[in-house]
Amino acid sequence: DAYNRENKASIPYTQSLSDSQLGSIKWVDCSGYNKSDNVLVKSAKGVEMLTALKWLDMNWNRLTTLDVSKNIALKELCAGSNKLTTLDVSNNTALT
Repeated sequence: DAYNRENKASIPYTQSLSDSQLGSIKWVDCSGYNKSDNVLVKSAKGVEMLTALKWLDMNWNRLTTLDVSKNIALKELCAGSNKLTTLDVSNNTALT
């Protein structure tokens, strides 16, 4: 994965990451395209911990709310084909 490559690490996905590690993640792809319903993302809780995040793909999931207002480095957000009723991008001036 990108974190392990960039940091010459070998952290398995099941291990808890430190706040520092979470704060260094720049790219996340959680697209649910062509995935079964039982693996689709239903909550983006915790995304605010990814403070260096520049690119986030949450397309084709089951999100009803998405708050990326604390992800101020975010330049690209893909969140189509969800069931969003709330989307907070109030502090995301870098979004294109």
